[in-house]
Amino acid sequence: MQNQRMKTFFNNRIDFVFDVEKNDEESGLCQFKIRLHPDRYEWKILNGETRLYDKLDNAVFPKNIMEQIRDFINKTPLCIELPDGDVQDIDKYVISRLDPIRERALGKIQEQKYSDKSNEFLESLKDNELEFAIISIDIVSSTALAQKLVRDTYSKVIDTFLYEMSAIVPKHHGHILKYQGDGFIAYFPSPSFIVKNDFAFDCAMLMRKILIHGINPVFMELGLPIIGIRIGIESGAASILTIGNEATKRHVDIIGEVVNLAIKIQACADPNGICVGDIAFRNLYTPRRLMCRQIVPSKGWSYVDPKGEPYKVFMVILDGKQ
Repeated sequence: MQNQRMKTFFNNRIDFVFDVEKNDEESGLCQFKIRLHPDRYEWKILNGETRLYDKLDNAVFPKNIMEQIRDFINKTPLCIELPDGDVQDIDKYVISRLDPIRERALGKIQEQKYSDKSNEFLESLKDNELEFAIISIDIVSSTALAQKLVRDTYSKVIDTFLYEMSAIVPKHHGHILKYQGDGFIAYFPSPSFIVKNDFAFDCAMLMRKILIHGINPVFMELGLPIIGIRIGIESGAASILTIGNEATKRHVDIIGEVVNLAIKIQACADPNGICVGDIAFRNLYTPRRLMCRQIVPSKGWSYVDPKGEPYKVFMVILDGKQ
């Protein structure tokens, strides 16, 4: 198989720790001190000069980098974007979903009015190419599951799974691009490309959490089979294109290497595992990067970086295991 060379790009993310010094709840203004993340950076004497060393990327910055950062911050409004409030406490969120999961698995949920938020969002964009973080998720061994269950039971399992997983995406400022049988592709758009990688990562973590501690316990209670998932995350530029035929169906889609690669990276994950591509990995906040370990993809892996080396894939490690 011919190697596919990746057009890698990194945004030279510099990570900080924000120490709050004063918080005025009445005005909403917050005063804080910014410092470099100690798990990532240290000052070193290199070739007789003081340089800032990035321990994770093995990169070196000039001594005046802090002055450059300070000038940039002073000229640029700082906007801190957070996930929706109800998912900031993930344990509380999972508990809040147990009854709705149970009701849906029993077929007792009345359907609400449908709207395609993703299509509306993509149609509103003026640019036809943007940077995205992409999530690909599907159920492990879904074909065997479909053969094992009667059609009505299988439909309830898939419906409950897709409904709960889909609900998590907009809470992290993402959108569902499209469903693919037993899974879907979600995207997290610019303008804040770096933050969107963090949102995609946190979204994937909550998906895994609600499967293990929400969906599967309810399925066991109801006598339904527990399921496993695989999740892949990657980032990069893609084109926004309206596809199809007006006589049948047309919709706005995201077309690009990053979407295909997210699907391939998903296939590298173990059951209930999360894998991350190199671009997304390098744009994650330091504590998230430290949760990842590089793996060797399967024998058929054909993607290479611009240097011709195998494109790197990382798996997320939790509590000493994936």
